Amino acid sequence: MRGLDADFTSAEEWRSMILHHIGVEATTVHTADGRALDAIWCEASPPSKHGAAILFHPNSAICLDMAAWGLWYVPRSLAALCLIVCLY
Repeated sequence: MRGLDADFTSAEEWRSMILHHIGVEATTVHTADGRALDAIWCEASPPSKHGAAILFHPNSAICLDMAAWGLWYVPRSLAALCLIVCLY
């Protein structure tokens, strides 16, 4: 293993550490057609009464990349749901 990869025993351990560090929650969104989409929930503090932004990732991003974009909404009193849509 190279770089930071050597510090983790699995990809899941790496992912969990990052999610915990930035204070977001991994979740799954189940669609009406039966698909399960990975997502990250970024809750505003205090919890948002104004709704949430829904963000879809570009081709160049992964779920963890989207967390940084989702966190932009948090100090603006909006929660954010970052969806990962596997269409390929």
